[in-house]
Amino acid sequence: MDVAPSVDTVYQAIRTLHYDTEVHAKEKASIWLGEFQKSVFAWSISDALLREDRDLESSYFAAQTMRTKIQSSFHELPPESYEALRESLFSHFSTSGSATNHVIVIQLCLAVADLYLQVPAWKNCVVEIIDRFQKSSTDIGILLEILAFLTEELVHSRLRIGENRRSEIRNEFLPHATMLLSFLVVFRNICPNHTLYITNRNFFANLILNIALANY
Repeated sequence: MDVAPSVDTVYQAIRTLHYDTEVHAKEKASIWLGEFQKSVFAWSISDALLREDRDLESSYFAAQTMRTKIQSSFHELPPESYEALRESLFSHFSTSGSATNHVIVIQLCLAVADLYLQVPAWKNCVVEIIDRFQKSSTDIGILLEILAFLTEELVHSRLRIGENRRSEIRNEFLPHATMLLSFLVVFRNICPNHTLYITNRNFFANLILNIALANY
């Protein structure tokens, strides 16, 4: 893809994929969207789709694209853009669709976790995330998801990060491990009906285990 498509063009392709009744049109849209996701233009257009928050389908596609780009095409971005990307991802949690739909939140949490793992210059990530997401039950849910993905990726990483970077991250987690474990125990006791606990009874046990393993 040599020329950047408009946001509307991408949005219409997403609509075609989900709602067009013609099989050929859906297949064509799927192929085109796949090529779009591989292009460098996917970064800015996905960011725009998340900001506009037109509907669930487009927001989910955009969040999934951002997560995939960070995982597999991070080399496309210059280092000076990393901070802006981080702030943009954080801002998307506050949009209506992202705040209320768990599938979008999951993609954004994965994106944040993978971004941190690949950016050594992002210091004090654990403290920053806790400071940002401890103000409401919704925010705490986001906080727990990010921590879960961070520790899971650190222990069972799909990313090609070296052992030196892995050691750096473990060293950053280490001073906060006791505080994180205490926080999880308190949260579980005072919020037993939180969505994360209801939908996945093993969530807290797995997160605690991964925090322990990450600091082993």
